[in-house]
Amino acid sequence: MPAGRRKESKLDDERSWVVVTEFNRFVWPGVDLQPRPGVTPRRYDFGVIPGKFIARVIEVFDAARRARRVAPVVRTD
Repeated sequence: MPAGRRKESKLDDERSWVVVTEFNRFVWPGVDLQPRPGVTPRRYDFGVIPGKFIARVIEVFDAARRARRVAPVVRTD
């Protein structure tokens, strides 16, 4: 993810990737989903991915899906 997008999304300065050839399959809500501390009403989001960027991610993911290059990753923990 580009540095400017990481900052807007409140991510740290470490490199980040968006994987467009897999998706997570899990029970909602999972054990790793925790509400933001000190926020009322309860919220689970920590940042917003800008519309144009997420639209591009969806576009690339959908192309990979149509090409049958996408696989689920089952999350059990």
